[in-house]
Amino acid sequence: MILRLARSAAAVGVLAAALGFAPAAQATSPAAVPVVLASIDDCVDYAVANGGNEHLAAFACHEANLTDCYRIFRDNYGPQQWAVDACKLRTS
Repeated sequence: MILRLARSAAAVGVLAAALGFAPAAQATSPAAVPVVLASIDDCVDYAVANGGNEHLAAFACHEANLTDCYRIFRDNYGPQQWAVDACKLRTS
């Protein structure tokens, strides 16, 4: 019974941390701070405004670097300047 309660308490702690309810000391540690990248929404909006598919744009704009982002657009639309510009919004 105590082991089950310990597991439940650990699970609640993990869930609370995942949802952002971690204690203040943990929230300020460098390991707990999520990496904030440039705006995915700006990248998607720019791509869609220039003729890109919204779902494909979301997929491409979630890539971690400019090359991978652009490669997804290039494979589907051919070389496009708007694709480079959209990816720059995402990775800058």
